[in-house]
Order: sequence, then structure tokens, then C-alpha cells
Amino acid sequence: MPKLVYLTLLDNSLSGSIPSCIGNVSSLLLLYIARVPLQGTIPTSIGRIKGLGTLMIDSTYIDGNIPSILNQVNFYDLLLFSNLLTGTIPAHMFYNMTNMAFISFANNFLVGYIPEDIFDSSNLYALDLSDNYISGPIPSTVNRGQALETLLLQSNCIEGSIPTTLGNISTLTALRLDNNYLTGTIPDAFCRLPNLQLLYLFANFFSGTLPYYFFDMPAMKDALISFNGFYGTLPPYANAPVLEGLDLALNAFSGELVTFDALPSLTVLLVSGNYFSGSLPGTAEQFVSRLLYLNCSTNVLTGELSTNLAFLNNMQIFDISNNFLSGSSPAMFHNWTKVYNIYLSANLFVGRAGDLFDITRQVKLGLIDISTNGFTGSLPTEWFQLPNLHSFAAGQNCFTGSIPASICSCRNLTFLILDGLHSSSLCRHDLFGTYIPGLSSSARNIYYLSSAITDGIPSCVFNMSALQTLHASGNGIRGSLPSDLMVGGQLRDLSLSHNDFEGRIPLSILSHTWEKLDVSFNKLQGTVSARLQVTSRLNMQVNRLSGSIPSTMLTVPDLSMLSGNMFACRLDGRDLPTQDPSYRTYTCGSDEVNIALGVWLGSFAAVALVVALQLGRFSSRH
Repeated sequence: MPKLVYLTLLDNSLSGSIPSCIGNVSSLLLLYIARVPLQGTIPTSIGRIKGLGTLMIDSTYIDGNIPSILNQVNFYDLLLFSNLLTGTIPAHMFYNMTNMAFISFANNFLVGYIPEDIFDSSNLYALDLSDNYISGPIPSTVNRGQALETLLLQSNCIEGSIPTTLGNISTLTALRLDNNYLTGTIPDAFCRLPNLQLLYLFANFFSGTLPYYFFDMPAMKDALISFNGFYGTLPPYANAPVLEGLDLALNAFSGELVTFDALPSLTVLLVSGNYFSGSLPGTAEQFVSRLLYLNCSTNVLTGELSTNLAFLNNMQIFDISNNFLSGSSPAMFHNWTKVYNIYLSANLFVGRAGDLFDITRQVKLGLIDISTNGFTGSLPTEWFQLPNLHSFAAGQNCFTGSIPASICSCRNLTFLILDGLHSSSLCRHDLFGTYIPGLSSSARNIYYLSSAITDGIPSCVFNMSALQTLHASGNGIRGSLPSDLMVGGQLRDLSLSHNDFEGRIPLSILSHTWEKLDVSFNKLQGTVSARLQVTSRLNMQVNRLSGSIPSTMLTVPDLSMLSGNMFACRLDGRDLPTQDPSYRTYTCGSDEVNIALGVWLGSFAAVALVVALQLGRFSSRH
């Protein structure tokens, strides 16, 4: 086919390999093979097609090395991504490719270093080597690509520091170095890149402080530098008018969070997992109206929330959990008509929880986590009228009263966490109120409930159609579980531990398939059914259970049921679950009683016999 110019094989079921005779088609300008199950290697004969401008082999089963003879072709585009290629990128492969504009070897199994001459082409605008096993440093010759716009090296094993020569590529718009083993700091030269829009450095081993002018990149839209070792305070100077996404999470930044009024386009701000202190800053209405996602969790923020946060009328996800924020129920959330998820857990908020939200305005609200605070009063029944609520967590607060039956009207509820509703450190009573020398830390954390939750758990909660997780541990609930209790088909995680339940465990619980089941530290009686199936974790210790342990329990990966119960077993313990922490020290309950009773009866009989003999002798003498 001497006149064939374009050969395209897309989305079909052709099998076999690329024939070596392809090298005889000297007129070929473009060879495009994508999403075809071809196997074998890349024919070296392609190196004979001198006029081939574009070679694209995408999403095949082609393996082997990249032929070094391809350097005989002055490609414009060399795209060999999402295949099974192995070996190294051939050295000195690119010195003769002066027309090269786009190189992609992404998503293969390549190893070795990045060749220094890969940047030699003055026309190169995009290089993608991502998702391989390439190691070694980024070549300092990177600045030879003065037309380079996109450099994608993420998800490799690249080491060393960022070469300062990268700061000389004024055309660069996208740089991804994430998920590597890079160290050192961010060069100050980065702040001089006038066109850089995307900077991904997350999941490396960078350290040090940010350059003073880090927020002074006029074209920057997304800066993701999370999961590193950066520290120090944030640069005070900020002038990034188009910055939309900023991720500083999981570093060691400290100091106060600066107001981001100079970042008017910011929509996503992630600063979780640092050491930021002070209060959550208020800001101008002009700025906050754009913010969609704010995550300041796991810092050391203090003080009350600013009323200016009411301007976050576009907020969708708000997470300030695990700080030391305080104050009574903040009402600024009432303006947030677009919010989906709110995380307020692990702070020091107090007051009536019912004042937090206006269910007539927050109809999109799907997740509410107010756990581990000091909220008082009863659980807000009106929240369970929210049509999209799927997750609710309110444990470790200062709630009183009962668990409302209105929960059952929340048809989309999937996760319900109500552990320790009145066990917050702000209202619980420690058993050892004063310091006692030598008392262990675990003992100092022992507390008792001064106001247990009344009226139990409404039976309809167990049978909610969408519910997958139900936790109601540590509430001091008394009484028995109804014998006719029904369990919903989706429920897989049930925790009722550390209450005061008594009576038998309902058959519906003992015949259900669970991922996790915890009924420990109660007063439950009866036997364990062989129909009980648990795939991950089972806790039944410290009850009044007896009988034999079903053989199905022997395969539960994480199990604790022996301690504090009276199960029967063989004298050698062969039918006990060896994965139970008390396995080696457990004495079977029924056997212990039988043995003790036998010993007592035997002793009594021996004593009686001796007494009888003595009486007989005494009678014969007299």
C-alpha cells in the first residue's frame, strides 16, 4: 500500500500483533491504534518509516521495550500510553527528534531514569511519564524545553529535589509531581512562573517553609501540596486572583489562619491535619460567597465561630471537626441552603442542638456529625424530616430524654451513630473525681452516667429499609430487647454494648448475617444460635450467655465472647475459638460448675461415709 497515509484501528476486537511489514508502508504519516486487544511488541521496522509524524498506541496488551531505533523517525507526537511496556526509556533516543511536540509513555511499567535529552526539542509542549516506576532525579536539563506547557511525572519513584531550572520555563501551565519520593523545598523561582495554573506536589517528602511569594502567582488555579512535611506559618503576602483550589492538608503548618480576602476566586480550601491555632477567621462577604468546600479539621483552632461565616451561602461541605472551637449553638448555618455535609464533631460546642439548622432551608443536608461536644436537651426530632439525610452522628454529648421514634421516618438514613449520648466530658461524672497518685490513665477515664437515656431504642429503628450501621452503645439503656424485633435487610453493623440490656437476644439478631455485631457488657442471657453469621467482628463478652459455642464462630476474624460468660466446652478446650483473647485462660462455665459440683458431692459422700463408720463403731461398743 504505497499511498497509505493514515492508518487508524480503534475500538475493535482485532487480535494478534502489529506485523513487522508495517515498516514497508513508507508513505504513512499517522499510525493510531487504540483500545484494541493486540499483543506482542512494537515492531522495530517502524523505525524505517521516516515520514511518520504521529505514532499512537493506546490501551493495548503490547509489551516489551520501547525500540531505540525509533530515534530514526523525527516524530511530532509519540504516544505509547496505557500498555504493558517495560524496561527503560532508551538513552539518546530524542537528540534527533527536533520536531517532537508531545511525548506520552504514561501508565506502563517503565523503570530507570528520565533521559536528559528528552527535553531537547524546542517544540516540545507536553511530556507525560506518569504512572510508571521511573526513578532517579528530575534532570536539570528540563529548562531546555522552552515551549513546555504540561509536565506530568506523577505516580513514579522519582527522587531528589525540584531543579531550580524549572522556574525558567515561562510557558509552563501544568506541573504534576505528586506521589513520588521528592525531597527539599519549593524553589523560590516557582513564584516567577507567570502562566502556571496547576501545581500538584502532594504525597512526597518535601519540607521547609513556603516561599514568601507562594500566593503571588497570577495564573494559579489549583495548588495541591498536601501530605508532605512543610512547616512554619503561611506567607503573609497573597495576590492570586484566580486561585480556586488550595490544599495544604496533612503537613505541619502552624500559626493563625490568615484571612483569604486576597483570594477572591477560592472555592476549595483544605488545611486539615496541621497545627493552625487561633480562631477560624471571618472574612468579607465578597470572598466567602464563592467557597464551596472548607476543611479545617484536626488543628488546634479555638474561640467561637465568626458570624461572618453566615455569608457562606454556596457552602456544600463544611468540616471543622477535631479542634477546640467553642460557644453555644451557632445559628449562622441557617443561610446555607446548598450545604450537603456538616462536620462539627470533637469540639466544645454547647447549647441546644435544635437551634443549629433550619430544616425548611437546608433541604439538601445529607450528613450531620455533631458528636463529641456538649450539646444539651433532647435529640432534635425535626432533623429526621430532612429528605436527603443519610448519615447522623450525635454520640458523646450531653443529651437527655429518649431516642425519638421519628428517626424511623427518615427513609434514606444509612448510618446512625448514637453512642454515649450523655457521656461528653462536659457533663459526665468521673468515678475518680480527684487525682489519685499511681492511678492509671485508663482508670482516670472511668465515668458513670448521671442521666441515662430512657425508653430504650424504638423497635422500628432496627427495621429501617436503608439503615446499614446502628450504634447505640454506652447509653445505660435498661430493659430487654423485644422478642419479635425485626432486623432490616441492609443492617450490617450493630453496636449495643455498655448498656443494661437483659433477657434473651432476639432470634432476628441471632439469625442475621452481620459484618460487625457488638452486644458486650450487658446482662443478656441464653445461648448463641448456629444461624448467626459474622464476617468481621463479634463482641459478646461480659454477659450471662451459656450453652455451646457454634462452630460458625470459630472462623470470625475478630472475636471476643468468652470473658464474662458461661459457655460449655470440652475439657481440653478444642471447641473454643482460638482467636478470642481469653482463649488460653478461659474456664468453661458449665464444666466448671459440673466439676465443682462433682468435687463437692464426692467430698460430702466421703465425709458422710467416715461419719457413718464412726457412728457404727460407736454403736457396736455400746
